[in-house]
Amino acid sequence: MLNVKYQCGLRGKEFETTLPTGKNKLKDLKRAISEDIRVKPHLLTIYQNEKVLENENEIINSLEFYQVNVIPELKQYKFLIVNEGGKYFECNLEEYDLLQDLLDQFDEFLKQICKEQYDTYELYQIKPNQQMTEIQYEQNRNSIIGEIFKDTDIQIQFRLVHEILTLGLLDSSDNRKDIEINRNKTLLDLKELIRPNLVNFKIIINGKFPAQDFDERLIKDVFQHNDTIFIIQVHEQEK
Repeated sequence: MLNVKYQCGLRGKEFETTLPTGKNKLKDLKRAISEDIRVKPHLLTIYQNEKVLENENEIINSLEFYQVNVIPELKQYKFLIVNEGGKYFECNLEEYDLLQDLLDQFDEFLKQICKEQYDTYELYQIKPNQQMTEIQYEQNRNSIIGEIFKDTDIQIQFRLVHEILTLGLLDSSDNRKDIEINRNKTLLDLKELIRPNLVNFKIIINGKFPAQDFDERLIKDVFQHNDTIFIIQVHEQEK
């Protein structure tokens, strides 16, 4: 067994911890000390002869004396993230975590819980006075949590953004009307929106036949903004 003596500045007295025999490394010493004094390993700084040891794989010598400093406990941030429909999740981060860490958890939440298509989302912080402030997350992904949020108990509201396309519709009599449709809908959804009872008809987009008939392709993969659709009825048959 390897007995290592150390002094912890936070506790103000000398300690001794025991490590298994073999080539024990700095990370092993940190883990043992953290268990002794119940402080997380990443909050420990180990000194030897006033030199900070930074290499986690550095071999520990039982003949040396180690000084341990404890970083003050990091501030904890609690997040409650909700939408207007009542779906929500909670998470906790430390002040030196990045906003990106929060966004990663949020993205995972959207994949697992909000199983719907969307183009992007908006995030708003709800202040204690119910004032809402938009979080500019794209510009602040690499900013630390402690720089962005002043309160530690935080409520955030998210809104999924669905981009809408406006398409001009011309029938065989040159009657025109504009229709709006979510760009993540399919061509079959478009067909139902135009003429739900028609089983067989074709479309021309800006004077050209598309490469496919109505199918499961997404609107955004076929149309651009302000496209005009010309409807050609092959034959009409009631469902």
